[in-house]
Amino acid sequence: NQIAHYISNNYDLSNNRVIVYLDKGANSIIAILALLKLGVAYIPINTHSPLKRVMDIYKDANPDFILTQDKYAKLFSESKYLSLDDPKTVKLTYQSCNNNVDNAVKLNDELYIIYTSGSTGMPKGVPQTHYNVSRLFDVTSSVFKFRADDVWIQFHELSFDFSVWEIYGARGNGSKLVIASPEVCRDTILFCELVEQSKVTILNQTPLAFNLFVQDAVKNMRVFDSLRLIILGGDLVNYQVIKTWMTNYKYDQPEIYNMYGITEATVHTTYLKLTKEIVEQNFYNE
Repeated sequence: NQIAHYISNNYDLSNNRVIVYLDKGANSIIAILALLKLGVAYIPINTHSPLKRVMDIYKDANPDFILTQDKYAKLFSESKYLSLDDPKTVKLTYQSCNNNVDNAVKLNDELYIIYTSGSTGMPKGVPQTHYNVSRLFDVTSSVFKFRADDVWIQFHELSFDFSVWEIYGARGNGSKLVIASPEVCRDTILFCELVEQSKVTILNQTPLAFNLFVQDAVKNMRVFDSLRLIILGGDLVNYQVIKTWMTNYKYDQPEIYNMYGITEATVHTTYLKLTKEIVEQNFYNE
């Protein structure tokens, strides 16, 4: 709320679009929530992206300004930006009102714009509305029975739409969100330890990341008593890995789902529960 008030009082938001160029962490979540309260779409860019991609997106998006941090400010020295590290900004922000900003956000307002990989040419910005994201959870809540006592973990960067599922799955259901740092995500051992120690209940992974997760989990005999859902998406499932998991843990707890979707269709569009029968059938057919 404080950051939202500060932005509202100090920045022109005529385009209703702001680039978020922040390392994954608490500040990145605070930043996007502040923008959502203002009815402004956030455009996330991975801070590890090549400079050309960063500049291509910046030029195409035509944002009102960039939300960033000091170490990246020089990239945008000729543009209007707000660094969340700036002591003056932080001081002014904390002097602002804690109440919601006076802004009526509509369902059809843009919530975020995520850019595609650009594998077929220039990256393309895909806008999604508050309605799109609300509908995603409206139609999946009956399948996954999301609860306020769930513990989600954010594995993915804001620039990958799997993060939308992780962040708003937690925020929309009043659940806890554990944010895994990029360093932890790159180290499977540390990530498995974090999932285990944080008593995560909902784990979202690409199949490749899950393959590494299973290797470490089995090798170190990790205990995931709290885990109730494993949701895979973004690539082909390796049924041999799923069978290894089910053999060493349980076939039905946690439940494992394979989901599929594209950026243009708001994260997920289809799902399949991977039962013992489906896994064994596909395992022997591979």
